Amino acid sequence: MIPKFLHIPYQKITSLMTKGELLANQHRMSMFVLGGTVIASLTLYSQYRVVRNWVSNNLQQEALNQVEQEGKNIDSWLAVLKTQVEVLASENTVLSLDYQEIKPRFQDKLQRFHEFSAFGFAKSDGLLYSTNSNPVNIFDRKYFQKAIQGEVNISDPLISRRTKIPSMVVAAPIWANSRFQQLPSNSSPLGVVTGAVRLERLQEVISQLKYGDNSYGLALNYQGKIIAHPNLKLIYSLEKALPNSVNETDKNLANLTKKIITKKQGIDLVFLNSGWKYVAYVPLKQTQWSIALVIPKENIAAKLYALDGIAIALISLSSAIVLILWRSHIFKQKQLTQLSQELEQEVSKKTSDLRDIVLQLEKEIIHRQQVEGTLVESENKFRQLIENAHDIVYSLTLEDATFSYLSPKFTDILGYEVGECIGRDIAEITHPDDMPICLRNIQQLITTGSNSATEFRARHKDGSWRWLITRDSLIKDNSGNIIGIQGIARDISDRKAVEETLKRNQEFLQSIFDGVDYTLFVIDVGDDGKLRYSAWNLAATRITGFKSEDVYGKTPEDLFPKEIATNFLEKCYACIATGNSITYESEVADTSSPEMWHLTTITPLTDTNSHQVYRLVGSIFDITQRKQIEKEQARLLDILETTSDLVGTASPEGKSLYLNKAWRELLGIAKEETLNMEISPSFHPHWALEKIVNHLIPEAIQNGVSMGETAIVDQSGQEIPVSQVVISHQTTKGELEYISTVIRDISDQKQVQTKLEEQAHFLTKTLQELQETQTQLIESEKMSSLGQLVAGIAHEINNPVSFIFGNLNHAEEYFHDLVELINLYQQHYPEIPTNIQEKIEDIDLDFLITDAEHLFTSMRSGAKRIRDIILSLRTFSRLDEAEVKQVDIHENIDSTLLILQHRFKETKPEIQLVKKYSNLPLIECHAGQINQVFMSLIANAIDAIQEKNKSIVSQGGKILESSNQITISTKKEDSNEIIICIADSGIGIEPEKITKIFDPFYTTKVIGQGAGLGLSVSYKIITSQHKGKIWCESEPGEGSKFWIQIPQALE
Repeated sequence: MIPKFLHIPYQKITSLMTKGELLANQHRMSMFVLGGTVIASLTLYSQYRVVRNWVSNNLQQEALNQVEQEGKNIDSWLAVLKTQVEVLASENTVLSLDYQEIKPRFQDKLQRFHEFSAFGFAKSDGLLYSTNSNPVNIFDRKYFQKAIQGEVNISDPLISRRTKIPSMVVAAPIWANSRFQQLPSNSSPLGVVTGAVRLERLQEVISQLKYGDNSYGLALNYQGKIIAHPNLKLIYSLEKALPNSVNETDKNLANLTKKIITKKQGIDLVFLNSGWKYVAYVPLKQTQWSIALVIPKENIAAKLYALDGIAIALISLSSAIVLILWRSHIFKQKQLTQLSQELEQEVSKKTSDLRDIVLQLEKEIIHRQQVEGTLVESENKFRQLIENAHDIVYSLTLEDATFSYLSPKFTDILGYEVGECIGRDIAEITHPDDMPICLRNIQQLITTGSNSATEFRARHKDGSWRWLITRDSLIKDNSGNIIGIQGIARDISDRKAVEETLKRNQEFLQSIFDGVDYTLFVIDVGDDGKLRYSAWNLAATRITGFKSEDVYGKTPEDLFPKEIATNFLEKCYACIATGNSITYESEVADTSSPEMWHLTTITPLTDTNSHQVYRLVGSIFDITQRKQIEKEQARLLDILETTSDLVGTASPEGKSLYLNKAWRELLGIAKEETLNMEISPSFHPHWALEKIVNHLIPEAIQNGVSMGETAIVDQSGQEIPVSQVVISHQTTKGELEYISTVIRDISDQKQVQTKLEEQAHFLTKTLQELQETQTQLIESEKMSSLGQLVAGIAHEINNPVSFIFGNLNHAEEYFHDLVELINLYQQHYPEIPTNIQEKIEDIDLDFLITDAEHLFTSMRSGAKRIRDIILSLRTFSRLDEAEVKQVDIHENIDSTLLILQHRFKETKPEIQLVKKYSNLPLIECHAGQINQVFMSLIANAIDAIQEKNKSIVSQGGKILESSNQITISTKKEDSNEIIICIADSGIGIEPEKITKIFDPFYTTKVIGQGAGLGLSVSYKIITSQHKGKIWCESEPGEGSKFWIQIPQALE
């Protein structure tokens, strides 16, 4: 303030000084503000650039984090798919390699695992049997080649060769043993199990990648080829050609693709499809794929527009202030110059007094400027915070809950202009179902002064719903009265979407957790070191009777017997100590149930920060059946080791793979010396070795098994006759894998066989003597008696043969039932009493069962043969029928041939029979007598051929294979005469003897071989009884022809 004493005497000076000071202060203030404005503008601009880059980087990192999280979800999904197929490939049903048995299991799994459209099974030859198509060969598919080499893998998308449906295939190998056992380094899978997932499912998963409008997700394989994309044309042409970004001419795009396929992670800005776009990319762990999210640059830049607008406004405001201050500076400078001239005179007088006043005024001005600057700066910062915040800042009136203020972010999140909603009720944009909780929280705020965060859905201008979370506070006046409500609202739609996805994934994983047919459990490791169950699946509930919620928080000691719990806890603590998964087998000790074995796997989960195990996840498989098979194999090996037969296997190269105890004792070698031992040729005599190498082994390779009599040489050099069976074992590709043989000593059988051969020789000689005596009988009486005898024999034999033939099937069924009973007994009572075991070895049960099958086959064949002979005997037995009847002459010839068939076969080379039958009507004749004629003529033809063969051999000649032949032809003449010709390739008859052959007791055969009555009786039957003719045409050495001509009907 100016002192009052200066106002009266120095009014003019005071007025001039005041005016001058004011102009000077304004000039200085203008210069100060001008400089401060320029400095502040530059500072704000630099801060704007820093903040803008920081916000942009945060937005890019947010997009990359979203892609990374989705990549983890996809990895989890793919891991579950692989686990499902791998577990399916380890099931005992699949290990049978029988698709008819496997198919129902696949169909059941399809009902439970909805992700898969089909399951398939292929052996090592690549022939795939699938639940949705006919067999197809997939040997050239990469996923099959990887799986058959032991790798669980997921294929790139492909087009099914049968269904033409775009799919990706999960393939897992089938191992001979459980996948949890340590496999030999040289073991190979038995086949492959495949699970087809429709490509639409992968597309659905990838399509969840979004970041604003026009953004989309895609996936690339290890070659840089697109395998998932919103453009379906890029998906469904997979078998033809896929876009490969590595070959792009754009170097930036090509370099980005190389980063992606080399398993790198990041976000880059590239020029793509006529515009700049951010590409966030993350590699997947379960496959050689990477996923990427393509985001238009404006989606991220749009979130910086508000910040850019503030910067532009500040720059414009600063420029305007500088311009105004500069012009003010010029104007004030002129005024100051004028006032300085006016005041020069007065100032000199009162300089000292005015200096004090000026100094006081300057202090007050500076203080006021500082206060005003602080207020302006605080207001600007607050406004910048509100307008640049990611959340909505709002205020509501207390009376009707209408909006009184909305920050610009309201437009970005809900699409409305701020002016559209000021004065509108909050209920107009709130979901009706969520309005009660909003009103309840407002009432709680007014009543108590605080409330919890509110989550509700707000309507976007486009009609969609967005999830918001709000936190409110009261607005009070200086007197403490409530005048309104203010709050902050945050868009949590993305979080809600993620929560919904996590919920679906949780439900999906829970369905797998409860859907598998083996036990899964989860154990939490407490801070106190205690292990407590947090969950187990339905399979565990079925076995134990405890539900998952019943076991939560309980320890193994609370649920299981002490011994089982203690052993289980030891394994768990060992897993925690090492930090590695462990797998072990254990036998369940329960006297109330049969033997039971489990295969348990425990896997630790480690906290990434503390590196401490916080949870254990485990599975329990029932391997009782596998253990029983292993024991059964051991029992079979014990049988092989205790049998007296020699049993062994050898590789195709002739190296032994296994020799049983009897064989090792015979050779005098230890068990460990048998592996890969060269089989010595001296083990067999030369003739036996030649038979084995040239006959038995080739026959076994061709037919699977062969048998014959060979011999072995013991350590003393003695030759022992044996019965040897050779069996070839082939791979699924038909290649010879190894050969096994069973050798049995038949020395005693050979001695019995020798005695039987001597007796047979004696009986044969006696029979020949009887036959020579029998030829002395009159031929007609013989044939008549033969007819009666044959008829009687046929009748008597037919009944027991029919009984035998009819009961063979029943006997064989009973035998199979007994064998099955024995197998069941051995399976359920593996500990066989000693006396029964000794009896099994004495009777050689396995050989008895195998040989019995051959006996039934031989008996059935013999019974059928006897039945056919009986039918022929019945036809031939018409010899004693005197009446004339109509007969089929071909049937009579065939019955005679059947009776003489053994003579055709015993002749070497075997006699070839040629039939040239014409179409003949039925003939009236004495059937029995006609049969007698055929018997005599055909028997003579056989004798003539045999006589010729003896002559050729005696002269040192060689009999041709096709030289022995009998031809029987028939025809009907126009005169109703029937002509029958029986021709042979025998020794023939001299011309001078032809006229005598029909004379009684005349024969061309050696003494004792014929009585000379056959042709004589035949001549009488044809000429006298049937009014026909019979004659012979023959040349020595060329054979003979006997012609018969009889009428079709007798008068």
